[in-house]
Amino acid sequence: MIRNIKYFYGDAEGIACPAAAAALGFKPIPEGLKTGKGLVGFGIVNEQTTGKTMFEGMTTLPQGKLKALYLFPLESAQIEPDILVVEDETEKLMWFALANLNAKGGKRVESSTAILQATCVDATLIPYVEQKFNMSLGCYGCRDATDICPNETVLGFPFKDFKAIAENIEFLSKKAIPNSRAKNALAMLKRKDAEKIGQADPFSN
Repeated sequence: MIRNIKYFYGDAEGIACPAAAAALGFKPIPEGLKTGKGLVGFGIVNEQTTGKTMFEGMTTLPQGKLKALYLFPLESAQIEPDILVVEDETEKLMWFALANLNAKGGKRVESSTAILQATCVDATLIPYVEQKFNMSLGCYGCRDATDICPNETVLGFPFKDFKAIAENIEFLSKKAIPNSRAKNALAMLKRKDAEKIGQADPFSN
């Protein structure tokens, strides 16, 4: 993943995943994937038609539209990115989603995923094509081929929303985030449970 490298520049020959290469418009999707047969072979789906439908619904760029991808950490950016992809623990990404809700006036987050192509499609292409915040639960490929941890996942959003989301993360960090992480409500419930256990059973002799 990009968090472990300074930058990545990839063209049609530099993208190893055939599904990602197809989604990004670098290469046609292989017939084995297009028909769903490949997903059956991986044990991802039990019906070929299910895999076929998953790829039919995949957000894609037209073939040849994109010449290359340039990925880099935001803190070392030399140019303004189109999309920001964030990978971290699920709880931390929840606050990004809430920050986005604040930035969008409370409009509910509607995310799209097929549990395939979490980084290339869910966190990159959908935010780029639809210009919206999108969350993913991860996918077979990223969990097999990268160091992403079981409790981590990814999301993406257009860079134009970065300032508003960052400002709302700062707002949430003043009260909501520390209060939630302190688990005061849980501690109170545990105390109440302990008090009940300590009380005599009114129905006992």
